[in-house]
Amino acid sequence: MNAPDKTKVWTALQKLAKSQLDDAISAQKTAQQGATHEESKPENDKDTRGLESSYLARGLANRVLEWQETVARLSQISDKPLPEDSAIVAGALVALEDDEGETLWVAVAPAGGGLKVSIDGVRVTVATPKAPLGQALMGKVVGDEVKHPSRGLLEVTAVR
Repeated sequence: MNAPDKTKVWTALQKLAKSQLDDAISAQKTAQQGATHEESKPENDKDTRGLESSYLARGLANRVLEWQETVARLSQISDKPLPEDSAIVAGALVALEDDEGETLWVAVAPAGGGLKVSIDGVRVTVATPKAPLGQALMGKVVGDEVKHPSRGLLEVTAVR
């Protein structure tokens, strides 16, 4: 089993989340400028360009807040290895194996669900404890089985 380096995984996830935050900030600024631009002023009572632009800017501002929280929460995760007999907790890097011997690596994190990084050719996906897979993983140990939403039963083969 080719295990990714836990420190590299968390560093890459933090970098990816920061990049998403930067993109959201840029998009929000652009939308804000559009909402307040001279051309966004309504020409008549049926013209909703300005209103639509302000809704977009508000939605993007909320997205910025979500990414800020994700960045902050991911930065609090410890990259220290867990003892081999540890139960899965937030911050764990988990290997799951299917019936065909394929390994799926999952980083259990308090935020950033669905983020994916590739470390030294190994793909790692984030699952939060609120997500179905994250809920199934919490508290499990090596040898336990969990139900993956699309892959069926998987065995926990490593907790790092």
